[in-house]
Amino acid sequence: MIRVTEIISTKNFRIVCKFNTGETKSLDIKPLIENHKHLNGIEKLYDENYFETAQVGAVGEIYWKDTITTEYKATQSIWNYDISPEFAYQIGE
Repeated sequence: MIRVTEIISTKNFRIVCKFNTGETKSLDIKPLIENHKHLNGIEKLYDENYFETAQVGAVGEIYWKDTITTEYKATQSIWNYDISPEFAYQIGE
């Protein structure tokens, strides 16, 4: 099972991270942000300071805490925005 083990850097919409395979890859996150622009809160990731708050989660995903908001039946929920480790590995260069 592929997992991100460490985030090395977060600059210019790119994340450089290390995987449990020992490989280091660079991910261009800007296309993901653009594809998810329909999500309430995704625009926070355009703020460089916010972008740099990326963390590695319990199952090796990359995530930003409490980024996305949804509303269903008058109840608002706040969600992390995450990138699965398998997808991160696939799109990494």
